[in-house]
Amino acid sequence: MRKLVLPAILIALALCAAPVFAADPPAKPEPMKVGSTLVELNTMDMAGKAVTLNSLVKPNMLNVIAFTNSACYACATEASVLSSIKGKNPDKVNLIGVVTDISPNSYKALPEGVKSSFSFVHDSEFQITPLFGFSSTPATALVKGGKIVDLKIGFDPAKSADFVAYIEKNL
Repeated sequence: MRKLVLPAILIALALCAAPVFAADPPAKPEPMKVGSTLVELNTMDMAGKAVTLNSLVKPNMLNVIAFTNSACYACATEASVLSSIKGKNPDKVNLIGVVTDISPNSYKALPEGVKSSFSFVHDSEFQITPLFGFSSTPATALVKGGKIVDLKIGFDPAKSADFVAYIEKNL
């Protein structure tokens, strides 16, 4: 009798686990591209409240979505430059920061004037960032009229003037 118990348990486990291993993983959505309509993206604001990224987008403005991380010096410099651009163009530029840190409090390291220029959302599980085709920070998506105007990876603090010109040409 004991000889039959172990094989029976192994067979039962194999039958139960088979559907788990046989199931196809869910398909990953294709990254958005320049010219694509911004898809509805669910996330959390910095207080943990559910929001959609799209609800932060303003239709008649250039929406600059900056993907940032607290351990990234270039991200902090980019945020300061973007804040300055918004200060000069408050009716033309809307800033949205996507914080990719595990902790939602990491954005608090930014200077107060910079923080107040942005609407921040939290992407700790790195779900939104790849939908834009990004795998690192800093990265920037420009959205205007609900469409992606441009996607840019990286920021060189030594070339801040070039970045300002890049944003201003899209206003």
